[in-house]
Amino acid sequence: MKKRVIPVLLGAVLAASACLMTACGGASANELTLVASTSTKEYIQKVCDAYNAQDPEVPVRPLYNANQDGFISAKKAPDLIFTNNLDAENKYHYVLEDLSPYIEAENFDTSIYYEDVIDSLYTSDGTIRGLPVTCNLSLLYYNKTMFDEYNEGKPKSEQLGYPDETWTLADFADACEKLTIKSGAGVAQYGAELTDNWWGEWLIYVRSYGGDFMNEDETDITLDSEAAKQGFEFMYDLLLSGHATRVANQFSAGEAAMLMGGHVGNWLSYNALEGFEWDVAPLPTLNKGERLATSEITADVYGISNTSRHKDAAWDFLKFLTGYEGQKIINETVSSVSCLKQIGQEKMQTERNERPNPQNLEAIYDVQLNYVKPLPTYRYFRTMHDNYVAPCVTRLFEGQYASAGSSAAEQVEAMVAEACADARNFMRNPS
Repeated sequence: MKKRVIPVLLGAVLAASACLMTACGGASANELTLVASTSTKEYIQKVCDAYNAQDPEVPVRPLYNANQDGFISAKKAPDLIFTNNLDAENKYHYVLEDLSPYIEAENFDTSIYYEDVIDSLYTSDGTIRGLPVTCNLSLLYYNKTMFDEYNEGKPKSEQLGYPDETWTLADFADACEKLTIKSGAGVAQYGAELTDNWWGEWLIYVRSYGGDFMNEDETDITLDSEAAKQGFEFMYDLLLSGHATRVANQFSAGEAAMLMGGHVGNWLSYNALEGFEWDVAPLPTLNKGERLATSEITADVYGISNTSRHKDAAWDFLKFLTGYEGQKIINETVSSVSCLKQIGQEKMQTERNERPNPQNLEAIYDVQLNYVKPLPTYRYFRTMHDNYVAPCVTRLFEGQYASAGSSAAEQVEAMVAEACADARNFMRNPS
């Protein structure tokens, strides 16, 4: 077989000095290394095998369940570093090569990916440090069986249709009430499971009302705006109504009919549950027919170590992994959202009833992916959220702000005041 020839672009500049370093995980001097987890092993191995079958000048060897951070600390970083768009900014920025020169040198077409996926990869300094392998976005998840059971025996005029792109937040709240089943003094089935310990759900409501986490130039937190407070109030009211629960994993356990936001990474475990019939819909809107960019968009990415001895070879493999050949292998191996437009279009060509769950791929590729918004690129966003905002939001849903007043609005007011004050103090001296 003719050897895959890799053009020398930029990596050769540092090759001589980098060769003095000990290779990652005992790798030979003429192979690429990357770290992968057990959960990604099946598709990573298939992609690596397909790439190596082309007889590249520098083959790739995956290292499973290896300590990537340990390698980096020991100055033995793998050639390709696995991360996500948030940690590419917050955690790995100092070890990841800027890919912009590679993209520009060969006029690499980034429009093959969904636009907002690529936009989410740019860091605060305007560089791009990785290419997307898979992505996550917010959706409305629902248990089809619970909807079917609710409709059984009811005239069509009283039946509850599956969620679709026409649903509003009012429709969602109404469905939560109808699908809640009381059992004595308790609840046998909730309308929805709420997630309050990360931004994946509450930011949807905040954005639905026109608010956001930070202002446009990311110089201030804006969760104390009137719009943001209305979003928090909507979610808190759902909990206070008794039609939703904040107990984790109730959707997958068959105890809650819907889940707002969710995570694509759970699809595999959902589909492993016997008899669990589920699907997705676009996020409900505040006003019918007025769709805003309310979903987050995050991506798992691989980037190139800035100490790699084989940067040009790593770039060649990175294009294969995130290009058509690699993405086709990944999406034939696991159920996920493809970052590549061509794969998304091809997946929708399969008849809907022949697709694995989720079957409503149109909700993803034709609707929701067009209404996503990246999280802030502010370098300390993750720290600010985890240490100052998330604890306050959790305390709200635990009822710890009840002393501020009896209404949801009064308790939300106290929560955002504390969270924003703490966050602003942090922003003054984030180091």
